[in-house]
This record gives sequence, C-alpha cells and structure tokens, in this order.
Amino acid sequence: MKKLAIISALLLLAGAVLAQPEGFLKARSRGQLTACKSNEKNLATALEMYASDFGGRYPTNLLILTNKDPKFEYLRYIPTCPAAGKDTYSATYKMTSIRRDPKTGKTTGSESFSFHCAGHNHKAADTPPNKPAYNSNIGLIVR
Repeated sequence: MKKLAIISALLLLAGAVLAQPEGFLKARSRGQLTACKSNEKNLATALEMYASDFGGRYPTNLLILTNKDPKFEYLRYIPTCPAAGKDTYSATYKMTSIRRDPKTGKTTGSESFSFHCAGHNHKAADTPPNKPAYNSNIGLIVR
C-alpha cells in the first residue's frame, strides 16, 4: 500500500512538472545563468593571478591563460557558456593599458579588463543582452 502511495505521489509530481514546462525551463535557464556567472568569476580570478605574476599587466587575450607551460597555466581551457554551448567571452575581452602622457611621462589610469557573455543567451532568465558581464573595477554585472 505504501509503495502504491509513493508511486502515485511521484506520478502526480511528474504530471505537474510536465503540465508546466515553462517553470522547468525557467529553472534551467536560471541554473545556466548561475553557471555563466561562475565562469566569469573563474576567468577574472585567472586574469588576476596572471597580473600578479606579470607585474600588474593583464594578458592581451584570454587564450594566453591556457598556456601549456605548467608554471603559467591559469586555466586548462576557456569555459563555455552553458546556455550558448560555446565560448562567448573571448571575443568580448578588452584590456586597457596604463597610459603615459608623452609630455610629462606621468602615467594616467591603471590596467583594467572587461568581458561579457556575448549575445542574448540568458533571455529566458530575464537577463538583458550581453549580460552577465565582468569588469575589473566593478566586478560582476548582471543587469
């Protein structure tokens, strides 16, 4: 009798989920957004580790982080956005160098970087296009 009650409850729950697929899809898209944000934080950590090893300078592109030299391999590979199924970060990566005034020789600003998940991959999670984004001065930007 207990087995029948458990099976009935499971079937009822499965029917409720199947009857409302948008709820399931919304939960899945939010999970993908969370994974994408995690990817961006991991990329930012790797960029900061690189800068720590290279005198505060960031790499000119993200692929440098996957250098096969074990001493400087910060990532095994560039992660993929789970919603897009591909690398959506590398093409948007921008590194801003320190600028020197040619007349005075003084530096202005500091090294910084930014990148974002290119496209409207997280629309189902109510996220605007090209978000989430990461900026070395601000951090993670979702909206």
